[in-house]
Amino acid sequence: MGNKIKIGISTFGELTVISGCEVFRIDGYLTKNVRYLLEILIYYRMTPLSKNQIIDLLWSGSHNPESALKFTVHRLRQALKDIPIFEETPLVITTKHGYDLNPEFDYDIDFEEVDNLWKMIQNPNRDEKDKKKLLLSLITKINKPFLASSSALLWTIPIREYYSNIFNQSLMMLLEMSEKARKYQDLIQYAHRGITFNRLNEDFHYYYILGLIYDRQIRQAIEAYEKTRELFLTELKSDLSEKTKDLFKLLLSKDEINFVKMGDLIMNLNENSPHDGAFYCEYEVFKRMYQNQMRTQSRNQELACLVILELRNTQQTEFDMSKAMEKLKKAIDHGLRRSDVYSRINSLQFVLLLPCKSKDNGYTIVERIQRIFYKNLSRDQVKLYSYMNVVENMESQLQ
Repeated sequence: MGNKIKIGISTFGELTVISGCEVFRIDGYLTKNVRYLLEILIYYRMTPLSKNQIIDLLWSGSHNPESALKFTVHRLRQALKDIPIFEETPLVITTKHGYDLNPEFDYDIDFEEVDNLWKMIQNPNRDEKDKKKLLLSLITKINKPFLASSSALLWTIPIREYYSNIFNQSLMMLLEMSEKARKYQDLIQYAHRGITFNRLNEDFHYYYILGLIYDRQIRQAIEAYEKTRELFLTELKSDLSEKTKDLFKLLLSKDEINFVKMGDLIMNLNENSPHDGAFYCEYEVFKRMYQNQMRTQSRNQELACLVILELRNTQQTEFDMSKAMEKLKKAIDHGLRRSDVYSRINSLQFVLLLPCKSKDNGYTIVERIQRIFYKNLSRDQVKLYSYMNVVENMESQLQ
């Protein structure tokens, strides 16, 4: 054992070999197909595959798979000689049943360490302090998806999913521990790490926003909530869960938040204001501002137009509606006045609140937005619909 050459192998993210203080990115030494073979030999080193099993994974559709395997092994050995540690001692050897990694090396492979850590974490008798250390070590190891550059290979998909699930479960344990211990900076840090690993995992966003609220970073929490909702509407075409939406209700209840009243907003967005364009806000804030406006105009006999702008795909083929919504948002920004307020309702709708002297004023604003929008997109691609309601006194509906 003492005479063995110690090497480290990392499989999360890019395949790399570590020898002492030197790190070798395998992508820089091997072509794609040659690297695929090495990845299989590394992952199955504890239960080596036969030649036929390797062929089934990499050359099932080849006319001469045995020749392809033999040639690829030769190219692999030749290319690995460019890495100093393998110049004299080959990494890949021939065995009775096929090919294997050379037992003359002492291997430290990250996914094997993750497997051991995960087994230790499952021990019900382990105390929480020790468990936390193991969890931190584990999520540090899984910093990126398994063999990310080989994501198209069918054999890697279930393995990548397996380690992603381990990462998610481990991080959730750390988040729950941090919330229970009221360590809010840890909560924010761990949740941010989770978002970096998988930005479409809503649980990580939930704990990130919750950590900001607990840490009294209210403005940052509002911004994070709005960005998260926009991300899910754009990428997944779905809204956040009720659990995450309840966080915004928690934000609204905080004394630290001073929501803008419509009258104050109009004063702040006057000609001397540096703000350019209408006021965009999250839907819950829009609802508050709408209620304030309705109560104000019920006293002053003012008028306001409530408008829904909705996009519909007019093509039979697939069309990127998220980009169309981005263009619509820009059109609204340019088409509205500084006293107007708007918000996004869902993946295909915006809502506008327009203080107006008459319904015709509201139609004029909507037509202006439509003109700006259709400068960038054809009506044959997407259609913009508008629905307007003149609100003169909604006090009874706000009770």
